[in-house]
Amino acid sequence: MAPRTSEQIIELYTPRMPAQEWEEIAPFVRVVVRCGFTPSQIAKVTATRISEVASIVAWAREQGLPLDVEEVFHPATVNRYAMTAPGLAAAKISATPQSDNTPVSHV
Repeated sequence: MAPRTSEQIIELYTPRMPAQEWEEIAPFVRVVVRCGFTPSQIAKVTATRISEVASIVAWAREQGLPLDVEEVFHPATVNRYAMTAPGLAAAKISATPQSDNTPVSHV
């Protein structure tokens, strides 16, 4: 059975990445999604948020950045991610209005 509440989605989410990598960043990603966004009653919104946050956080770790909200979600870092991340994630992030990214930097 698929998770139905936002909290279930956040807690049970597992991205397509090595398990060890996810275990390292999962607590940080979950805190960012829980605290950085207004909770949504729409499951797909929460699923999209955690997927995108996990993607940029995984990329940031590959770049050697610390798990620090101010550093990972700094506009310059987000722009660099948008320019270098493979696939559709980069197009989505670069097309996202800056106001959608801003609350995360206040976690």
